Amino acid sequence: MYLYRGEQYDPDLGLYYLRARYLNPLTGRFLTKDPYSPPASSRFLTLDMGAGIIVRVPAGLYRFSNKYLYATANPVNRIDPMGLETLFEYTIMRYKNLIAMAAGVSSQVGMQAHHIIPERFADLFGFVAGEMEAIWVDAAEHQEFFTNAWVDVYKAYGGAAQMTEAEVLGEAYEIYGDYPMIIKSLNKVFGF
Repeated sequence: MYLYRGEQYDPDLGLYYLRARYLNPLTGRFLTKDPYSPPASSRFLTLDMGAGIIVRVPAGLYRFSNKYLYATANPVNRIDPMGLETLFEYTIMRYKNLIAMAAGVSSQVGMQAHHIIPERFADLFGFVAGEMEAIWVDAAEHQEFFTNAWVDVYKAYGGAAQMTEAEVLGEAYEIYGDYPMIIKSLNKVFGF
């Protein structure tokens, strides 16, 4: 049975299974501690995100955080699809960074990266495709709301190649009107 956030729920145990560990929904805590622990001598954690992206974060922040909490005690705005790492539900970042971060787990957690402005418009705006903003969404939402919406737009204009910058942006604001975080990202990228 799949309930909260589409995660597997075991009614006999009253727990959610998040692939790496079990979550008690009544307490918002995992039954076991996060299995990752940085070495005591480490001042910084160096995380290889793939695609040549290396991120350094203070190890102390990780060492002293609560290793049992789901989504750092913020389940309204964050998710923890594997029981290993907290993400904002609609994490927005550059496409290449999002893909690198999600490498190896996207298919397991049912999440996908979606270009906010479709990649086919990179040249129109003078962007490099991998540098464009993308959003981390579940696979069903990606297809149903975002990809299908853009396909309808292409059809209405007789193809993506026929669209101007203003038309693409107008359609983007229309498609993402119910997603304030995406609108905020569009405003930031395009200086509105």
